[in-house]
Amino acid sequence: MKILFIYKFLTLGGVETVLRARLEGLSQFGIEGTAWFLREMDGRPIFNGMDDRIKIGPIARLHEYLLQNSFDVISSIDTEEILDLLGAEESSSVYLLESHSPYVENLEYLRTLPEGLFDAILIPSRHQLGQVQKRLPFQLPLHVVPNPLGRLFAQELRSTGYRPPFPIVAWVGRLDALKDWRAFLSISARVANACPQARFWVAGRIAESGVETALYAEARRLGILKSVRWFRNLPHDNIPAFLDIVRRSGGVYLSSSGGESFGMTVAEAMARACPTVAPRLAPITEYLSDGENGRLYRRKDWREAAMIAGDLLRDPSERRRLGGNARMSILAQHGSEIAVEAYARLLRRIVRDARMAPVSNAHRVSTAGWL
Repeated sequence: MKILFIYKFLTLGGVETVLRARLEGLSQFGIEGTAWFLREMDGRPIFNGMDDRIKIGPIARLHEYLLQNSFDVISSIDTEEILDLLGAEESSSVYLLESHSPYVENLEYLRTLPEGLFDAILIPSRHQLGQVQKRLPFQLPLHVVPNPLGRLFAQELRSTGYRPPFPIVAWVGRLDALKDWRAFLSISARVANACPQARFWVAGRIAESGVETALYAEARRLGILKSVRWFRNLPHDNIPAFLDIVRRSGGVYLSSSGGESFGMTVAEAMARACPTVAPRLAPITEYLSDGENGRLYRRKDWREAAMIAGDLLRDPSERRRLGGNARMSILAQHGSEIAVEAYARLLRRIVRDARMAPVSNAHRVSTAGWL
């Protein structure tokens, strides 16, 4: 079986990390995967060593590629730009739509999705399922399938290595309003009042103009500039080691996100046994239970978030307990081999059902000059 994944941008994001894990793991299930990106940005390092599986180019080049290559499955990941192309292709491929975007404005295209084009929609969480259902104008098979974590996150934990002389409160994500880096700094300022020795590490790329200046100004205004360190272009392969340093420092991982379709950075922190503090926000609550494998705070209650983080900084036994439980639980659901196998099984079932259906994909008629 051959599958082609299509996505808008090649960036340092959650979709790309999911695709990396799938491209690595699907081959052991007899599935050959390739990913096509319409535009390259800063995400190529995620696919180091996989140049033969990555294609980049505009829709016109994608059209030529599809004419020269056949796939059993073509999966569009929130890439509405290719809907006309897929609708015009004379193809026996099974067409899938995957919805991963946490930005609700990016899901509005679902309201005008052409009926009969896709065979199924795949979603990474029950929360995202609801977001899709309320926008989809017709019925279509919907499947929740687990996101896979990268293999590096499941590697053995080591107690040796660099151990900072101060506890670290860490944040990882795209520096934009939804992930809410400003909230992280606000929480950090409160933690600093109770734990002056703490340091605050931010790892993420700029997503909006003016953020670099705003980040500096906000940290300075809050009086924590000297305690904040920004890792602007940290390669994704280095994130596990980054989180290991946070754990060994006696620190915590803290999310201030205002919206997720899955919450990859939270799951990655849990996989490295970092005690994790996150907002009580679906879909994070689908895999993080307060007091069992992490801590949750009320959304936008920065005072509560700071109190929880501060308590954990002072309680090594609780950090170890939560971190250990977090790693065990998240790998059991989203470890690469487990999640990729679940995806492979689902693919085979969807393809089988589509080929047995009385109405085939033959209704897709090539339309000359669609460009």
